[in-house]
Amino acid sequence: MTTTTINVPLDNLVSGDKAPGGSINSRKTEAPTDGLETSIAIHGLLIPLLVRSGGNGTYHVVDGNRRLAALRKLKAGTVLCVEAPVDGNALELSAVVNVDREGLHPVDRFEVFAALVQAGSTVDQ
Repeated sequence: MTTTTINVPLDNLVSGDKAPGGSINSRKTEAPTDGLETSIAIHGLLIPLLVRSGGNGTYHVVDGNRRLAALRKLKAGTVLCVEAPVDGNALELSAVVNVDREGLHPVDRFEVFAALVQAGSTVDQ
């Protein structure tokens, strides 16, 4: 499967929940974006959105709807995206990305935050 990196105007991105034929998102629960907004404002968008062309210059978000919501609140201009082929199963891609994602082990997470604080970052940062 070949993907392409593209920049898409924020106004041309549509939540995968609104895709024709039904949602292409595997995540059905709403998650807060406050910490994500702060992270994107400080560090920029580190992980591009995975999108599928919706035609007429629009793109449906396959993975990254939480990032999309945060970017909307930040009033971003253009957004870095990875375009998945239209002939692929978008719901399957969404599931693969979410199921394959592995969180940090709690000990690893503690050690990273402890090292950041030791290096001078505050707990709030």
